[in-house]
Amino acid sequence: MSVFSNSLLGGNLAAITILETDNFNNDKLLKKVATTIGLSEVSFINFDNSSCSIRWFSPKVEVDLCGHGTIGACSILFQRYGLFKDNFYLIKSKQYDLFGKACSHNRVQIKIPIIKIENNFEANLDEIMQASLIESSSFTDVDCIVRVKNIEVLKSISINFNKLLLLNKRGLIVTCLSEDRKDLLYRYFCPRLGFNEDPGTGSALSSLYSFWEHEIDFNKRVNFYQESFRRSKGLVFKDKIEQNLIIDTEVSAYFTRRLEID
Repeated sequence: MSVFSNSLLGGNLAAITILETDNFNNDKLLKKVATTIGLSEVSFINFDNSSCSIRWFSPKVEVDLCGHGTIGACSILFQRYGLFKDNFYLIKSKQYDLFGKACSHNRVQIKIPIIKIENNFEANLDEIMQASLIESSSFTDVDCIVRVKNIEVLKSISINFNKLLLLNKRGLIVTCLSEDRKDLLYRYFCPRLGFNEDPGTGSALSSLYSFWEHEIDFNKRVNFYQESFRRSKGLVFKDKIEQNLIIDTEVSAYFTRRLEID
């Protein structure tokens, strides 16, 4: 299935693997499955009628937070098992408590944490991208964030991935606002995870909220567009009750296959 699009040709492809508890805790098996499938991340879920646990693996490493994988898992559990309907349900990962609900067969909402800007990290970004294109930059515990002037710069940006690998962060978010300053635009580069650019990164919004909160009113629904080659899109807004973000987006139809691992 694809997340952040209603078409398999757009958004970010999501692989959802349902496992019994013993296999869910088998790191070696999960890494092998993720490498075999070869997508940006693969989601592994273990659930019963009262709880759901989730893990995510890229082709190289286990990932602490994956938005599109969580959205895909919610959609599959709704469409195949009738779970996550109408109300938010808890999804436990190793590091975060997430929440998800299926609004319909092709639309899902999830709640993700807000990741704050940190002020004690420094890096020479001039070696990673052209310095004259950087309008401002910040860091969270997870990512580096660089602001550029407009969508033309965002789409044409060139990244030195060998230098980015040396940055002690999960990835680099390059971002700007739309011409009318209403929409949030970004790209996500992450060679540390085993691929240079992610087609659709919901978890990047956790950091982008902290970067843009003084210029964008997240109390309202904000359109976001990830300007990758598959172009991902959706809505993001702040939960008025809890200190979380809500991502609201489309998902495509899904298909199933049996994967045999030696």
